[in-house]
Amino acid sequence: MQAYEVEVRPRRTDRPALIGSVYVDRETADIVRMTFTFTPVSYVDRRLDYISVSLDNGLWEGRYWLPHEQTLQIRRQLPELDFAAGAVIQGRMRISGYTFNDSLPPDIFW
Repeated sequence: MQAYEVEVRPRRTDRPALIGSVYVDRETADIVRMTFTFTPVSYVDRRLDYISVSLDNGLWEGRYWLPHEQTLQIRRQLPELDFAAGAVIQGRMRISGYTFNDSLPPDIFW
């Protein structure tokens, strides 16, 4: 599998916008991976310093690009203190065990 990297950059950094890359399968044009952050003006909370998002898809049954791993990192400053201090919040979610075309019980829609 080969992918194109499409870089996403805002025309103006003084407006809320996304900055990052989208990786697209060359044959099917499916999204394989996305990594992005935002322009600083996008943050409503003045304590937010940085947000990073990574969305990785996996190829299932040789034809479905579905979520596999998602990572979010948020960096916050604490301007109330007289010295440089902050915190990093990071979350990671792994998705697996997809099942396809499961039969549903007949009474599910009753």
